[in-house]
Amino acid sequence: MDEVSVAEQPSTRIDSSTLIILPMRNFVLFPGVIMPVSLGRARTVAGAVEAVKNKLRIGFLLQQDPKEELPDYEGLHRIGTVASVIRHSANEDGTYQLVVQGEKRYRVLDFQQGTPFLMARVELLPETKISTEIEARSLNLKKLAVDVIHLLPQAPAELAHAVQSIESPEALADLVASFIDTSVEEKQKLLETLDLSKRLDQISELLLHRIEVLKMQQQLEIKTREAIDEKQKKYLLREQMRQIQKQLGEEDSGSSEVKDMLEKIESAGMDSEVLEQVKKEVHRLEK
Repeated sequence: MDEVSVAEQPSTRIDSSTLIILPMRNFVLFPGVIMPVSLGRARTVAGAVEAVKNKLRIGFLLQQDPKEELPDYEGLHRIGTVASVIRHSANEDGTYQLVVQGEKRYRVLDFQQGTPFLMARVELLPETKISTEIEARSLNLKKLAVDVIHLLPQAPAELAHAVQSIESPEALADLVASFIDTSVEEKQKLLETLDLSKRLDQISELLLHRIEVLKMQQQLEIKTREAIDEKQKKYLLREQMRQIQKQLGEEDSGSSEVKDMLEKIESAGMDSEVLEQVKKEVHRLEK
């Protein structure tokens, strides 16, 4: 990827209360989180290039319908995250790569018309004042997050230390919400939950559910492993028995006796149901 070079062209006048809006199909950015973003649609790329060219912050908004190729203003959520661009690059196929850092939540006041990319006048949403109740909820969330990390087999140990080192309840909630294994719609719901106490509770509930799922998964893996080990053990024992019989010259004696017994049973003129049952017993005896 090459560093973007933007052709000289007139820039759209953008004041401090206006943001270039980038609609996202399946991506919710949270404040404080650094994430890579890949852009491919022409209008979205144009907005990103304009923001990079003029060193402007960008507003991310989730689409209501991810299948919509050119979403209009009615097809976007109204609460998103303002982000600054850390790195940017362009690909030869016309796609555009950003690495962005979320800063603050915002609400759309009204959208602007007649621009080559999406723009909106917005208001930045204030953070919640921290109370002892919020601090208690934050400590509980931190413990649950660490428990989930410990249950994940491939999670790096540094991740648990990073979570434990976060002091801000707001930052902790947004970080965990960003990486929690849940739907995009659920993440948008968390982004729109401005009451920090409620947001902490919602994330804690999601983590509790995740812990139950991970513990159940571990139990199933243990049971499956034990069942496989038991089958392998029986197979090895049978193979050892076969080798012992072979060494003793008795490898085919059992088969011969069973064959003779089955021939006699076949010639006994038994009822078909009785015959099948007797055969099963003979094969069970053979094993």
